Amino acid sequence: MKIAILEDHLIVAQSVAELLKARYNGEVSILNPESLDYNTLNDYEVLLLDFDYGPLGDANDILDQLNKLNITHLKIILFSSFSKQPILMTCRNPLVQGYVHKSFGFNDLVQAVDTVVTGRNWYQPKYEAEIKQLLALPKSDVLSAREKEVVRMAKQGKPREEIAKELNISVKTVDSHLGNIYQKLDINSIREL
Repeated sequence: MKIAILEDHLIVAQSVAELLKARYNGEVSILNPESLDYNTLNDYEVLLLDFDYGPLGDANDILDQLNKLNITHLKIILFSSFSKQPILMTCRNPLVQGYVHKSFGFNDLVQAVDTVVTGRNWYQPKYEAEIKQLLALPKSDVLSAREKEVVRMAKQGKPREEIAKELNISVKTVDSHLGNIYQKLDINSIREL
């Protein structure tokens, strides 16, 4: 089995890679998010995907790019120290088959890998009920109150600058909300609503 780890904290990636190499006797590679060649992911079966890459973006950006390049064969496990709802919401992406919180033990990671390679989903037991609840929500129910306000105003044709002024937030924050809305609803523009 070939496993790729996309993680920006090298010590975490190296530790996990060594444990996985010992467990699976297979190839485990650490990929750098700063210089990622997405085509190399075609060579792997499993991808452990960290959520946050700071100024480089997050797992949603990686997943969007994988979709665009039609790299959909990977068994992806979201591997994060974050567990707030917006992060868990990433599990709604059809490419994600598992979620492991970094504060739990190696045995949970092994269970996740063993499960997703069989085509089934595995979610950290502590968060499984919440994730399954999020998975069951209709797309329209996944937006925050603020995101719904942004949608309402954008559908009225208001420019980003006007939305920002009315909501007393920056244009950058409006853009961030729009990006989250597009990702959550799996759309590319407000016109698709």
